Amino acid sequence: MGESKSIQTSREEQEQILERLQSREKRTGYQEIQIDFPGNQSLNLSDIGFCFLALDSYPRLTVQEQLKFFKQLYQSENSIEELLERLHLTERARTKGKDLTYSEQKRLVLGRLLLQNPSVFVMEEPIQNVDWQTKQLILRFVQEAEQEGKSIILLTESLENAMLLSRSVYQWRNGKLQFVESETTVESEEETAVPTDISPGQQTLRKIATKVDKNIVLLDIAELDYLESVAGTVQVNSDHKQYPGLYTLQEYEQRLQAYPFFRCHRSYLVNLEKVAEVMMWTRNSYSLLLKNGKEVPLSKNRVALLKEILGLQ
Repeated sequence: MGESKSIQTSREEQEQILERLQSREKRTGYQEIQIDFPGNQSLNLSDIGFCFLALDSYPRLTVQEQLKFFKQLYQSENSIEELLERLHLTERARTKGKDLTYSEQKRLVLGRLLLQNPSVFVMEEPIQNVDWQTKQLILRFVQEAEQEGKSIILLTESLENAMLLSRSVYQWRNGKLQFVESETTVESEEETAVPTDISPGQQTLRKIATKVDKNIVLLDIAELDYLESVAGTVQVNSDHKQYPGLYTLQEYEQRLQAYPFFRCHRSYLVNLEKVAEVMMWTRNSYSLLLKNGKEVPLSKNRVALLKEILGLQ
């Protein structure tokens, strides 16, 4: 069984990590990223497959021609027809690269990685700005690569995407790789969390306190979209704006018990009134699509409880 690791970091840091990985330097200048595991010290650059944010498909070659080229280059035994079907590109097989959408180009690059079949995958912003079909395809690809014993490093600016992509999430801050969570730590915390009683005054007050500079700002609870915990601090999201919170996420959860807020994830508390759709990407990957188009992660071990709240079981 392989493993994937999501790293949430800035674009600048992503570029530095990728540059050093491509030059086979193990050190980023800040902290070592270990990709040579015990017993695999002979790992070469050819054993690493890269998927960059800036796609590198060939504009004058058709989809089929590109896949045939890479099949020959990597001496792969994969069927081009089956690969086209898997990538949902069968109807675009004779389309040139320059005429593909961004999402279709992303799927084509994924096809190249499947033909390369490396030991390690490094993917830069794999699900940024792609359509629903491509996003689902990439999430399944990561899950299947893990099952095949591969190692996957996923780089993204979005903490939400990092949590959706992998069960193990890290943040790169101030030159250090900081562990955020894994599926195990999420389940452990959610099982041990015990809500406390709410006073009558808290139940009748329809405002929540946040802080902007030196001022205390009161927001209408009904207008809140979701609250997220980032690097030990809570951000309150309302109408596409973020406000620094005054309390921990667990304290906010306790204060909002009288309202339709749901702890959908260890790091997220969402207003169910703002949820438009529950998205299932793979058997283990879920998210909540809000009415404003924002997407927040949903832990798989919270799905059953959400269904119960929604009266679906």
